[in-house]
Amino acid sequence: MNTTKLKREELLLYGVISKGDLSREEYFEKIKQSIDAGVTIIQLREKNMDTDSFIKLGKEVKKITDKAGIKLMINDNIEVCEEIDCEGVHIGQGDISPIEARKILKKDKIIGLSIQTREHLEESIDSGVDYYGIGAVFSTATKLDADSVSYSDLKALSLDSKIPVVAIGGINNSNILELEGTGIAGVAIVSAIYGAEDTYKQSKILLIWQKK
Repeated sequence: MNTTKLKREELLLYGVISKGDLSREEYFEKIKQSIDAGVTIIQLREKNMDTDSFIKLGKEVKKITDKAGIKLMINDNIEVCEEIDCEGVHIGQGDISPIEARKILKKDKIIGLSIQTREHLEESIDSGVDYYGIGAVFSTATKLDADSVSYSDLKALSLDSKIPVVAIGGINNSNILELEGTGIAGVAIVSAIYGAEDTYKQSKILLIWQKK
């Protein structure tokens, strides 16, 4: 049976950010604003950045998350996770398997896994995963290849999971409450937080989830 190194409340509002066209100042400011507003965990997703640059960026972000007392996750890149000694990695179905990732990472590191189906859930039992990311629950422009997951499937997977589940994909302040009743621990959000002109304000609005 899977166990987890995370408290459910740490996944409540999961911010996922890519640097993209943001200046360094804008990038770090958005991360700080989101944390100040209540984001409970941060993931850095840099698919197109070279490893050395990613490590350098990650070290700077870790100073921010350490000061705030929240966990920092790296998308896919185990080398970056190890080099900056952050809390863990999030991997997808096409990436390294969680079992192989666990062999490389220290035992105290967190592993998150993206799943979409019951088969994915069953295959990953006893694999060392600490939480699941399930989606896309709504259509999203940030991950065009993501399979869609219905409300009923999200609820069934969440209720059958022995570890916390985070919903991801196209979630914003106009649809977040549609996820009520699914049993998820939290929501992972990209554009609605870090693509917003006012990151602090939008993060606060999205914490309406906390009251449900």
